[in-house]
Amino acid sequence: MSRKKKPQKNTLRKKNQQLAKRPPTQPVDYQLGGDQANHRMVTTSQTVVTQHHSGPLPAPAVLREYDDIVPGAAKTIIALFEKQSNHRIEMEKHVTREDVKRSYWGLAAGFVLSFVCITGSIWLVSQDHDAAGTIIAGGSVATLAGVFVYGTNSRKKERESRVKQLAGGNKPEDGNSVTAGAS
Repeated sequence: MSRKKKPQKNTLRKKNQQLAKRPPTQPVDYQLGGDQANHRMVTTSQTVVTQHHSGPLPAPAVLREYDDIVPGAAKTIIALFEKQSNHRIEMEKHVTREDVKRSYWGLAAGFVLSFVCITGSIWLVSQDHDAAGTIIAGGSVATLAGVFVYGTNSRKKERESRVKQLAGGNKPEDGNSVTAGAS
């Protein structure tokens, strides 16, 4: 009796090893307690469809659904978008105009201040106050150079940031990014 059990265990072990090598969709034969049964392994699959829409307006299908629920809703949504878009454009124009005005006033104020300082330093030198005149002239020129360098660097960083945004990335956090075409 013990000899019969060992071959049966070995046979089951071999069949299990063979079953493990088969694809799960093929018929599987295995032995349970001496009875032989034919079992099919059934595989199921699930398909998931995802849709992604990005933009200021809802997807066209969603607009159609809104229109089905409330007739004219899609037209109203588009009109509201156009109104908001026009408002944003006008606000950006206004901000840009004011920034340009502010920059011109800053240039004018800088010119007047520089002119006064340099003229004053020349007058001081002509009045035999060489040290004071030289210090004021040197300080004025150094300050003008510093403002120029600071403005140039900040404009360069701003251009790099815009190029990166247009390329689809985020703003550079450290300002050390290198982009093509920005100078």
